[in-house]
Amino acid sequence: MNDNTVRAIEPEQPGTPEAPQPHAAVITRGTRRAAILMALVVLVLGAFDYLASAGRLGDAGDLVLAALTLVPLAMAALILPVARTFGEGGTIRTQWLLFGFGMLSAGVGNTIFITLYLVTGKDPYPSIADVFTLAMYAILAVAFYLSIRAYRGILDLRPPLVIAGTVSASVMALVYFTVIGPYVVFAPAETQPFVTRVFNTVYPIMDVFLLLMPAIALGLLVSKLGTGRVAWPLWLVTAGAVTLAVTDTIFAYAGYVGAGRTPIIDAGYAIAPMLVGLAVLVARDVYRS
Repeated sequence: MNDNTVRAIEPEQPGTPEAPQPHAAVITRGTRRAAILMALVVLVLGAFDYLASAGRLGDAGDLVLAALTLVPLAMAALILPVARTFGEGGTIRTQWLLFGFGMLSAGVGNTIFITLYLVTGKDPYPSIADVFTLAMYAILAVAFYLSIRAYRGILDLRPPLVIAGTVSASVMALVYFTVIGPYVVFAPAETQPFVTRVFNTVYPIMDVFLLLMPAIALGLLVSKLGTGRVAWPLWLVTAGAVTLAVTDTIFAYAGYVGAGRTPIIDAGYAIAPMLVGLAVLVARDVYRS
């Protein structure tokens, strides 16, 4: 199995050379700079968010929270134009466009969340904003399904799916027995409203089985092609899914103890979409190499 298999699935990128340039770095300077910028944004906003949680920023703390919450919208603005540069009619282009639309849906939901928060002065979770967040999961699940299905008949899908399923089931068991079971499902009734319990249970399940499991499976499939670098973007997407699952789990526990949104939770919800945004830039570099 080699890089020619990718060409059997995807149309060639316009202007893409037939072979990688010798000694040329696959990841471009622009992508590295974008990664550094994203890290700096998280560090700076995270520091201000910590000050806001300590009551040192006053009303300005709301602006920090809004900036962190709107990261998915910024990532959609990054992913969609880059995805459109990939070869027309191919699964790869469709996959990344759907990733972008997923981020856009989450960004719209977060915009509604912020609006409700500013109007009411209270945490509106759960609310109508969650409809758009749930739509994000549906869109990303379709993206993974179409991408995995594209390799049917070319690669054996069973081993990666079995491995991904085993890993995801283990992760879900860990999440359930350490947090979701004791602190959400079977927690005292006064700790969380019923609807909040439902969402705090559903989100980690979707993180693991709709995002993490197919991301691992697709990464394992694609890693069999050529040098395996075509899987680099997908491992970043996998890291984003792991970050989101961990953050949702921490959020569920925070709801039990009454801590609400904390700087760690806010940072996690910003880092997860940033990893997907970085992934599309790495994908562009890899496909062009």
